[in-house]
Amino acid sequence: MEQGRDRNSSVAVVNALADALSLDPSERNHLRYLAKITGGECTAHARPAPPRRDVRPTVLKTLRLLEPGIAMVTNRLGDILAHTSGYESLTSGTGLLDGDDPNLTRFVFTDSRARTFFAGWDDIADEQAFDRWLGPSVENTERLTAELAP
Repeated sequence: MEQGRDRNSSVAVVNALADALSLDPSERNHLRYLAKITGGECTAHARPAPPRRDVRPTVLKTLRLLEPGIAMVTNRLGDILAHTSGYESLTSGTGLLDGDDPNLTRFVFTDSRARTFFAGWDDIADEQAFDRWLGPSVENTERLTAELAP
């Protein structure tokens, strides 16, 4: 009985919001859908798969063909998954490849050395922010967001 009352009050709140915002029917349906997802009622809504961390063999082969050039492979979050020896030589001492999970986005926004390493840091920062905005879902960026928040 309690659960039915909670659901009815949730529906009333969503309808009141829709009325206050003067939403049209399709916008109302979208708001109801969002409420169901966040309320756990929509069991058909699957969380997106986390971004891949493996690199396909064909991509690794391409990187080997580019040796000793400067190249790297990232996923949607900016995790550096593979790179050439030329890339490693170029970034040596910058801190970019330090640690177990190097991440270009984290480096650009949290490491003071990035501003000296990238001559056009403003452009790189804009590009990284735009890529994060376009690429991964909110669910997949939780780890990166937690690292960048402080």
